[in-house]
Amino acid sequence: MKDRPVTIQKNVSRNSAFQLEKRRCQNGWKGEENEWGTSIKLLFIQRGSASLQVQSSKFELVENELLYVESSRSFRLAYEADTIVWILKISSVWLYSVMPDLYDTGALLMPSMRIERGKEKDDLDRLMQESARLFEYDDEIADIGINGLMFLIVYRLALYLSRHPEQKQSARTVQDPLKGVIRYLHANYTKPITLQELADEMRCTPQYISKLFQQGYGMTYKTYLTKLRLEQAVYEIEHTTKSHAEISMDCGFPSQHAFIQAFKRHYEMTPGKYAEMKKDS
Repeated sequence: MKDRPVTIQKNVSRNSAFQLEKRRCQNGWKGEENEWGTSIKLLFIQRGSASLQVQSSKFELVENELLYVESSRSFRLAYEADTIVWILKISSVWLYSVMPDLYDTGALLMPSMRIERGKEKDDLDRLMQESARLFEYDDEIADIGINGLMFLIVYRLALYLSRHPEQKQSARTVQDPLKGVIRYLHANYTKPITLQELADEMRCTPQYISKLFQQGYGMTYKTYLTKLRLEQAVYEIEHTTKSHAEISMDCGFPSQHAFIQAFKRHYEMTPGKYAEMKKDS
């Protein structure tokens, strides 16, 4: 039986803003994997080729190609044999906390898109290649270097998205009203938020909010909100000594039980098991 892709993962910032993954297919394995999360993703094909399905859009990717996938978009990645794919995951919670105005431009509400040739593309290529090189070194200096490169990648990616000609068109689509909703959720995910309260804040009906999320993201507002909370909970587990009760309260879950159940559904393990796994890694 042929091996599945080997995934090597690193948290490359002290505040879990970034996560860099190396997916390497070995022994000629060909197949596909599903991915879904609240992070913004940048995919880079270092070697080989792959195809990526994001809802109704399909992309065929070859060596040195870059693809941007917005937050909360589920996608299916199909590998060809002997392929190396790098996936940079950028925390949408962190990005909102440092650059909330970027959400107002509509740049981060775009669907998936191929990064086309140009100065920003060349810069992103170079930064991803340098990140891949440093990734292989297991020392503090290399980690500092990768961390710095991640901030540069976010800067270059933000420039590209804000200047891309499709961005202005995207801002006039059904996703435009979602900007205010997403901003509100990112700013208030630690608090109890009902659909009615969200609709009152946005001065619209609950049905309209539900329709926006289904059309724009293919999910309910509650699913999006839960994923935001879980993303912050993972950070707290990895970087603090807080109890699960404290984490559940800090991240907006109604109870410790609700937190544990949501964590198990999403990560297929308890928070305690996840903490043990991270401690041993």
